[in-house]
Amino acid sequence: MSAALPAIAVQAVHKDYLLYASPAQRFLDLLLRRRSRARRFHALDGVELQVARGETVGLLGRNGAGKSTLLSIIAGVVQPTAGTVQVHGRVGALLELGAGFHPEYSGRDNARLAASLLGLTRREIDQKMDSIVAFADIGEHIDQPVRTYSSGMFVRLAFAVHAALEPEVLIVDEALAVGDAAFQAKCYRRLRELKERGTAILLVTHDIQTVRLFCERAVWLDHGRIRMQGSPQEVGNAYLEALYAGAPPTAAPAAVAAGALPQVTAAHLPERGLVASVDLSGPGAPAGAAARWGEGGGRLRWAALYRSHGTGSDAPMQGEALRVVVQYRCDLQPVPTDLSIAVTVLHRKSLELLGASTSAEGMALDRHGNSVVQVEFTFDNLLAPDDYALAVALWRDEGDTPRYLDFVSGVLPFSVGADRPTYALVRPKVSIVSTVQA
Repeated sequence: MSAALPAIAVQAVHKDYLLYASPAQRFLDLLLRRRSRARRFHALDGVELQVARGETVGLLGRNGAGKSTLLSIIAGVVQPTAGTVQVHGRVGALLELGAGFHPEYSGRDNARLAASLLGLTRREIDQKMDSIVAFADIGEHIDQPVRTYSSGMFVRLAFAVHAALEPEVLIVDEALAVGDAAFQAKCYRRLRELKERGTAILLVTHDIQTVRLFCERAVWLDHGRIRMQGSPQEVGNAYLEALYAGAPPTAAPAAVAAGALPQVTAAHLPERGLVASVDLSGPGAPAGAAARWGEGGGRLRWAALYRSHGTGSDAPMQGEALRVVVQYRCDLQPVPTDLSIAVTVLHRKSLELLGASTSAEGMALDRHGNSVVQVEFTFDNLLAPDDYALAVALWRDEGDTPRYLDFVSGVLPFSVGADRPTYALVRPKVSIVSTVQA
């Protein structure tokens, strides 16, 4: 494949489906060769996308946004209604879990079949089979019918096959989400190896952290159209804002602005050990913040970062205690029992490194409504020398789908120093025992 050619080129792609109110109406239209009873649904509407050789692109979007349809078209499984797709090189696609596997064949036989369909000779398959079996690591199940496999075994075998074949284009649609943590780590190591060899990777995931850490570019697909593309940090922040809020938080109530409630000012903050502070009481995001969103009903009002010793002008040192002070007001009546405050330390690439919340610690917040409440977090600074910032959230802990009343990201930037070289982002406290063995 020429380095000048993009690995994937999608031009003005549309995909329409005909939707019927009932199977009987579909049958009548097919029988009479008409479409009068069908409603046209636009799954994709003029999508334009290019992925370069060696580039990793994360595809974000709500369920039903058209992500899987786009990947299926790029993989050649589905034909577009209009537009063109060009893919240069051998394609590996992990789409629907278990797709392409014969349920009565063993895992080993399915691996051979998949490899042959992807163009490998019998000799090449024999050479790679041991590495496929080793990577899948499903033990004796490799010789059992795949109908007996769990979802985790399916994805282990499917990923092992495609990774071993070293495709020039690899498409992954949420497949790794069903694997355990150890297998996911092994998969991402393998993806990095493929990337370094020039494989173009298109990755669909709902995990913003994965996109920020692993991808050079993010694409946000919304209702069949590309709504935004660019850096993973910018696209991820915009996507989260739309996902959790849909609208910016409301401005502070007039009573607060008029001074009916306590106003926090820099003069009221203790100076000893103060590293940085930020006023969050005004509408919108404060200067320098990466993003702010929330559905309203509560408001973050102030945040400050303190170090345990030294002066605030100096960088906090690795190993010393840091304290984050957050003030908020909840306008909901009665104050929800699941209200929580969360603080997260962000690396300069927006990677979330350390996080804590009152709900995770089993702490119930003060339930006095219409009052400014202060919460303090204290933690050991395990971070290596580098640049960081904080994200602060006032939210309701409703299980898998939290409700953010107010979320501010990228505030209180700070640097960390160390008294000795550190070669990892985090240095935990370690207990080491050394014994001489006879």
